[in-house]
Amino acid sequence: MVKIAKIRKKKISRLNKTKSDFKRKFLLFLALIAIFLVASTLLFVNISIYQKRMELSALVEKNQKELAKISQENSQLKAKINQAKNGDYLEKIFRENLNLKEQGEKVFAFSVPKAATNTSYERAASLPESKKQQEKTGLFEKILKKIGLEK
Repeated sequence: MVKIAKIRKKKISRLNKTKSDFKRKFLLFLALIAIFLVASTLLFVNISIYQKRMELSALVEKNQKELAKISQENSQLKAKINQAKNGDYLEKIFRENLNLKEQGEKVFAFSVPKAATNTSYERAASLPESKKQQEKTGLFEKILKKIGLEK
């Protein structure tokens, strides 16, 4: 009976050992899954942070270019303000844009005729309907009209 008890104890200890090995392996498996989930979450968060960083750096670069452009425009405007403080410059602007003159000064104005390069199509479009009809008649028809052979 002692042998049977020893055999039972061995079987129970082996059974307990296999149960504890299974528990150990199961806990290890759960730990690996948890580590994998944490690592993958951190990876995805890192990727999204990287993308956001790239967007923000592109925005910063765009804003820096815009700032440089505005700074250049600002300096040009300041130069124009300083130039406007000069009396000679103001006189030039008044003469050119507002057609002003000094007292006792004579101004001659010339009108420039429109370009004579209008095409027949442009001339016909600008004429009234009766004139358009006259434009369509050819040279020979005009001569016949002048002579009185055609109505």
